[in-house]
Amino acid sequence: SVPVGSLMGITMCKWWFRRRTSFKSLMAALQVGTIVGNVLYALAGLMHFRYTLLASRFLIGLFNGYSLPSKYIGLTVGMKRRSEVILYYSATNMLAFAAGPALAALLEYFIKSIRIHNLVLDSDTVPGWFMALVSSVFLVLLLLLFEDPPAEETVPMAGSGAPTGDRLPLAAMCAAFWHLCVSSAVLTVIEVYTVNLGQEHWGWSIAKTAWLLAGLMLCSGVANMSMGPLARRFISSDRMGVLGCTLFGCFACTFLLDLGLPSFPVQVGVLSIGLMFVLTMAGMGRAFVLALQSKLVPTSLKGRANDWSAVFMTIGRAAGSVIGAVLSPSTFGVVMLSLFASSALVCAMSHSRMQPSEKAD
Repeated sequence: SVPVGSLMGITMCKWWFRRRTSFKSLMAALQVGTIVGNVLYALAGLMHFRYTLLASRFLIGLFNGYSLPSKYIGLTVGMKRRSEVILYYSATNMLAFAAGPALAALLEYFIKSIRIHNLVLDSDTVPGWFMALVSSVFLVLLLLLFEDPPAEETVPMAGSGAPTGDRLPLAAMCAAFWHLCVSSAVLTVIEVYTVNLGQEHWGWSIAKTAWLLAGLMLCSGVANMSMGPLARRFISSDRMGVLGCTLFGCFACTFLLDLGLPSFPVQVGVLSIGLMFVLTMAGMGRAFVLALQSKLVPTSLKGRANDWSAVFMTIGRAAGSVIGAVLSPSTFGVVMLSLFASSALVCAMSHSRMQPSEKAD
């Protein structure tokens, strides 16, 4: 229900922008909707309606504003520093993925320690209350600190049409969308598969598995953050960044193959190293593609390209959650290697077409 809501939310945000709604007003409205969704999630146990949980998750997806951060960066950051800034954005995503499992484990421990267990507050409802509180704090900070981009920057994005002759480069954009879909799927597959592996094959508790996943995401986030200043100095183009990430990702997937290692600690260690490198490459690759897709199109089509990018990332996350749930240790590494190999092949075939547009800014 969250991916369905996210897809509809992208269309909803696009409609609001066409009505010349400011970033600040839109983000404030989205936060109010997110608070309502999280409160409904927390109160699902009190309601005698079987679809309350689905409705709450749909609202959370609908109001998550998935397409807004990269759109804001594309409007406010110049082409020379855009890759660096989007790498920072990717890093904060990874750090949030690290904080999520860690906070889930801490909240579960907190509820058990205070020995409260009822329909309003228990280990199942406390994430909803906590996220409603976080969203409320974010809403206050948003109203106090956020600055809208200049009006002249948002007018082309909000317009309903593009100047004559401005068209999306179809082959290059399809390649970019494929990379975004695959990288998002890889990240979600790892999230779902790691939880299933820890509980079903290793016999770990939810908390122990959550700490492992949080540690992997933390290492990946730090690596993405450190790549921000390095990318501007040592990577000549976003195309090379994407190609390098896919090739290194293929190599990292060899650590995920079922090698039949006899020692359980060695299995966990090798798999953790592989997962950390794969997460890092997927996050970096997604960042380079997000930066590249905003440069492939004329300024008038930047908003449209960003919306489609968000759509394909959402599709990737939805597909990844399904794929991750059905994989086993014998198939996980093969599937991940296949995903990276397909992305590398698409990157090589479309390399000459993925040139920045002369009308991009």
